[in-house]
Order: sequence, then structure tokens, then C-alpha cells
Amino acid sequence: MKPVEFLPTWLSESLFWIFYNQTLIAGLLALTIGALTIQQIRKQMEVERESRADARARRLRALKAGLPIALSQLHEYADEMLTALSVYFSPYGELLRLSEDWLVQKISDELETPNLPKYPREAFEAIQNAIEYAEPNDAETMHEIISYGQINASRFRSIMASLTGQDKNRVLTETNAHYAVRDALGLKMHIERVFPYSRNSSENILDFPSADEACSKLHPKLNNERVCKFVAEHWPPNFPRKDKA
Repeated sequence: MKPVEFLPTWLSESLFWIFYNQTLIAGLLALTIGALTIQQIRKQMEVERESRADARARRLRALKAGLPIALSQLHEYADEMLTALSVYFSPYGELLRLSEDWLVQKISDELETPNLPKYPREAFEAIQNAIEYAEPNDAETMHEIISYGQINASRFRSIMASLTGQDKNRVLTETNAHYAVRDALGLKMHIERVFPYSRNSSENILDFPSADEACSKLHPKLNNERVCKFVAEHWPPNFPRKDKA
């Protein structure tokens, strides 16, 4: 086949070239269309990602808006635990009515049994709800705080059962009671580190406070050299993840 002679040369040659290269041209067109399609899909995916990220951020902001109230309840709960424990200590940090150096013989009946704080389940659930939308590190920290609260609640009930005489079979030492103080204080410090995050004054949850800072937040009756020395030597609480102690 030759270029059509009755057509202008430039048009004839162009048509002739197109005829013999139609497969190449079709491939290039398909490639171009494919590239444009992929580009459009990527733009659409990016828009969807941004939309999901925006929805996630707005949902997290909504959940964080309710956190300060929940954290205040948890902070009060930790303070109530410390107040209940303080009843059984002297102003010098000694567990009352010790016989020998380690065995609690009897807690005097004249001591008024303190009211035990109610486990704030709904407040912990508010933290749990925020985990789904939080950044990975913050989500992990909040998960640990919830686990900590559950373990601490179980230990606290056990200690108080011994202190109040409900559990007469357990040998309770001053060290056991000091650990209970440290654990309740640990929960209080866990809660305080989340407050700035919940109020958007910190982008992430703060690091765990030092022993010195923690001791400054003790109940007045427990804020003495004996208790603070024990807290400093056993800080931070090593549960639920011992590798972070």
C-alpha cells in the first residue's frame, strides 16, 4: 500500500503512517488511558483516606471531650483508695498494731472502718472507647491503664479484706500494705498523665511521673519519710507489663 496520491502530501503521509502503526497507536492510547485511570483512582483513594482520617480525628475529639470527666472520677477513686488505706497507718507510715516486725496481729476495733470506693467501671469504659481511634502509642498506654486498674482493684479488695478483718486467714505485712499504697498512687499518676492529652494541651499521653512527683500527691497521712522511701524504692508499679518497670 502506498500513500494516496490525490490527497495532500502531508495528509497522505500521515494517514499512511497511522495505517501501518495502528497497533502501536492503540497500545499507546490504552497505556495513556490506563495511566489516567490509575491517577484518578489514586486521587479518589487519597480523598477517601483523608475523609476517613478526618472522620477518625473528629470521632477521637468527641471521645476525648468526655475523658476529663471520666478521668476526674478515676482520680477521685484513687484518692479514695489512699484515704481508706491511710486509716491503718500511723503518721510515721507504720502499719498499726504490729506484733513482732512483720505480722499484723489485729487491727483495733476502735478504728472506724472506711468506706471502700466503688470501682468506676463506666469511667474506665470511656478510656476504652478512645482506644479505637487513638494513635498506636496512646492506645497502648490507655490499654495498660485499664489493665492496671483491673489488677489494682483486685489487689486492693484483697488488702482491705485483711485490714478490715473480713479475711482472717491471710498474714498481712507492712510491706503488703505499703505496696497497696504504691499501687493506688500508681493509678492516680496514670490518670494524671492522661489529663493534658484529654484536654488537647498535649498531643500524646505524657510519660509516667517520677517517684518524687508521685509522693507529693500522697494523702497527707501517708506523705511521710517511711512511705515515700518505700515508694521510691519500688517505683514505678511493675504491672501489667513488667518489661516497662
